[in-house]
Amino acid sequence: MNKDEILETVEALRSIVASGKDKLKEGQYIEMGLMQEKIDEICLEIAELTPEEAEAVRDPLKDFLEELQTYASHFDGMADSTDSNSTPAADKEQA
Repeated sequence: MNKDEILETVEALRSIVASGKDKLKEGQYIEMGLMQEKIDEICLEIAELTPEEAEAVRDPLKDFLEELQTYASHFDGMADSTDSNSTPAADKEQA
């Protein structure tokens, strides 16, 4: 994979995550296993780039990671709200 192909793949993944945030409202989620495979592949390919080419990939990759963190933060919020929804009966069971 050359630099341009890496950039195209990173942008495609960023777009998937961006659209995935909209799909959350409908209860639909991104299949992260498939995305992880692509991310692993990109990381291996970036390691093969020249320093100049790798520098060109840096900002788009950073944008993708920020988009992914925003998506993931939705799930952190869900976990927090689940934890805060304890009841006295549930608290007794845990004790």
